[in-house]
Amino acid sequence: MDDRAQRALWNIRKQQRHWAESRGIELDPDGLVPDVASNLFAELCAETRRELERDPTRPLGEHGKPARLRALESTEALVLNFFAPWRSGNVAEVAALCGADPRATRLCFATPGADVLFEGDAARPTAVVATFAEPYAEVDGRLDGSELEPPERWRELPGCLHLARDLVHGARRFRTLEVGRLLARARDLGQRFGVRGFRMLYVWFESEGAAAHLHRVELDRLRMRIGGEVDFATRTWQDLFRALGKAEVGYSRDLEERYFPRTGP
Repeated sequence: MDDRAQRALWNIRKQQRHWAESRGIELDPDGLVPDVASNLFAELCAETRRELERDPTRPLGEHGKPARLRALESTEALVLNFFAPWRSGNVAEVAALCGADPRATRLCFATPGADVLFEGDAARPTAVVATFAEPYAEVDGRLDGSELEPPERWRELPGCLHLARDLVHGARRFRTLEVGRLLARARDLGQRFGVRGFRMLYVWFESEGAAAHLHRVELDRLRMRIGGEVDFATRTWQDLFRALGKAEVGYSRDLEERYFPRTGP
């Protein structure tokens, strides 16, 4: 990790700790909040909890392992804090704010291939793949060779398969972008909805400085490689927060204080 990425990561962590201190939330020696509820703006509804419990990556923890959702810089916490309030509200409105099909009537979490999925009987699905601090930490953009098998899974994605093979063999290294994970998700979503039957929206947190610029460059490189096969779009969390300001929602201040503090007068 170079100095630019270190500074960006330090700033994110500093802001999250400041938020926790302002709420009187004590962290354990590993820097985790006491429980998942302490990291979220609202209690998880039963449906969302069931989805998280089915997630094979176990964001709620298991067998004595701490829940990733207890980490202040948890991407899952940011996703839930931003999107969960809309689950029982106007899904079409938040879908439109994200550039998804405004005919969406449902959103769900931790579904295969997506952190958030917008869908509806008449809507083209949009799969949101989210990150928070990850681009500024140590990123492994490679892909396990087992993901290439069987090749039939990649039949309609030859460009993605070519890049995936490069990653398996260590070529075309990306420094800030988990390209292997994105390719595997695109493949799985293509099998589920058809190659052109979905949109993938990558949402990331833009820090100040050169580290964020490098991430943009790598996203452009990826789009050039797979854009002819996958409808791949990107937005920053800051973009979505600004768009959210046009909607009548009651939690904008919570988001601002934790993730998007004002720096100017």
